[in-house]
Amino acid sequence: MSVYEPDVSAGKGYRFTGALFDMNYLNEGILLGWMLSPTVTGDNYVHLYAEWGIRGKDCANSECPGFVQVRSDFAFGAILRPDPKTGNWWLNYGKEGTPVGYWPKSIFTHMTDKANEVSWGGYVHSTSDESSPPMGSGHFASEGFGKSAFFEDINIVNDKNQFVVPNSAFCFIENFNTKCYTMSKIGMNKAGLGFFFGGPGGCRG
Repeated sequence: MSVYEPDVSAGKGYRFTGALFDMNYLNEGILLGWMLSPTVTGDNYVHLYAEWGIRGKDCANSECPGFVQVRSDFAFGAILRPDPKTGNWWLNYGKEGTPVGYWPKSIFTHMTDKANEVSWGGYVHSTSDESSPPMGSGHFASEGFGKSAFFEDINIVNDKNQFVVPNSAFCFIENFNTKCYTMSKIGMNKAGLGFFFGGPGGCRG
């Protein structure tokens, strides 16, 4: 997942942009990635962002009980998978899989040992009377490496606790506004399964 700091300062309402990894089962889920939102953080910097939801209640970062953090000196680059022994959903980072913390299995009803859907992508928000902010780097997917934001080396963990590349036959693209944001086809290259995404924004409504 690439990280950028597009300018979202235009406008006075609630605005944000970011990129995320999302997994869920029915009405439960965990979302991880980066977010830039002056409204939320009071600055124009990218922040590591986590959100989890159960039974209709959503909690961001550490604003309510649930996530158990085991260390604080971690960087961006998260991997999320359940511990096969405890069933807890662990957040790890880096090639060595350094543990950061976990969501206990006990807080979930459905997502106790697996998720039935996983998503990767960008997201933006603005009030309906203002232009939408940039997504990713602010460049369209077609502009490619060096300009476009991207996800690469996408893997999931199977029932044997092994990293595997998702079957692209079961992957689909969802884009709600192709005028302001685009996404490339999902494909394999030397960095593994991945795709480009993003756009300059500027849409209303």
